[in-house]
Amino acid sequence: MKLLIEVARTPRQLDAAFALRYQVFVGEEHYNLGSAHLNNERYVDVWDTLPTTFTLAASVEGKTIGTLRCVVESDLPMPHGEHYVWHRDKVPPGRACLMGRLAIDPAFRSHGLGILLQEVACSYLRSQNVRYVYGIANLRYKSWWERLGYVWIGEPVPMPGVEKMALHAHYLDLTGQTPGFSALDYCAAPQVFTGEPSWLLAEEGDVLCEQDAPGDAAWEILEGEVAVLDRSGSKARDLARLSVGQVVGELSLLSGAPRSATVRVASKKLTAVQIDKKRLQERLAGDASMSSRLLRDVAMKLRHSPPRAEEPA
Repeated sequence: MKLLIEVARTPRQLDAAFALRYQVFVGEEHYNLGSAHLNNERYVDVWDTLPTTFTLAASVEGKTIGTLRCVVESDLPMPHGEHYVWHRDKVPPGRACLMGRLAIDPAFRSHGLGILLQEVACSYLRSQNVRYVYGIANLRYKSWWERLGYVWIGEPVPMPGVEKMALHAHYLDLTGQTPGFSALDYCAAPQVFTGEPSWLLAEEGDVLCEQDAPGDAAWEILEGEVAVLDRSGSKARDLARLSVGQVVGELSLLSGAPRSATVRVASKKLTAVQIDKKRLQERLAGDASMSSRLLRDVAMKLRHSPPRAEEPA
């Protein structure tokens, strides 16, 4: 299964994330949102309008199956009167991020998706010099948060409008150990495609792209290995193996030509940064060092690429 976790940027992505939130928090948890949601069953509130807020969306084949919101503190004033930020003064000093609205599609709750969303968010927030993430949790899920290393602060408080529901505040120190995380905490940081996260998590045998198909994305490998295959002949031929720190798929994006090879995951799991053609062009236009790295990598690939196998007469 190929899972893509990225910052929701387009109206379609945000709409799908808000709809999933509504399904979980209203349909399952029975939150009394008052005027915090729209009439079309999309859960949004004042925190979604802040310039430092970003929402992660996890998708499989274009379907949003998980979402997580992060509100990074800045010099701008934060909204007041919200019941779930009363505990901010109990978090140690340092730049912090209010993290919450974690919603997972019921069909994918046994896949560890909630942990992956947390891990991707924390990895990105570390790169933004955020030291703490904090939020609240339903006491029913307290043990789940404890496994991730969160520290509980203050006393539980009742959830307004929801009978017999209590919430407990917690925080996580991003400079310390995070025992519940297992993937991105221990793999290489992106060297080329830095910036907002668009993480691809795939399994052995998954195909990232097919030979002769249009190019729509490139990947920088953070963990694992891929096989680059030539399928132009009667039998697939292994052209190369690429691993941590290398980029695959960029040739088609740069040239506009169809894919020159098929790329398949060759390790038990793969973690990679994914970037589409539009974002690649934007990054190349604004980052000379990135352009240099990509051009150097492309030159090395072209220099060492074997010729394609000839078709039998």
